[in-house]
Amino acid sequence: MSEGLKELLDAAREAADTIKDWREQGLHVRVVSHLDADGLAAAGIIGRCLYRIDVPFRIRIARWLNDEVVEELAEESGSPIIFTDMGSGYLELLSQELADVPIIILDHHPPVGEAPEGVIHVNPHLFGVDGAREISGA
Repeated sequence: MSEGLKELLDAAREAADTIKDWREQGLHVRVVSHLDADGLAAAGIIGRCLYRIDVPFRIRIARWLNDEVVEELAEESGSPIIFTDMGSGYLELLSQELADVPIIILDHHPPVGEAPEGVIHVNPHLFGVDGAREISGA
């Protein structure tokens, strides 16, 4: 296994540990995923994982992350958000509008900018793994 893939798995473990912490705190998790095949699959997989460990959650499917969607998320409670198959291209918008919200980004699209402090960003591109050919959002 390549070093980059090992580092990617370590980042995924950090995300999993954070989700377990949210469970212990009794937090309700919001999942926001992309409206395409791997986004729907990713939402289903993370939803099943949350269900199995008794984390209350709600899934929202979006065509894209734009100002309107992010503003709606900001207006809701400050409960944690997991972005699947999206988020890496909207790091600046997320840092501006959701600065106080715990966030995990699980995405394979090329990142644009730097993830805000405190955001767990699991993305193969950050570890030298090709997110377009070697791995999918699911």
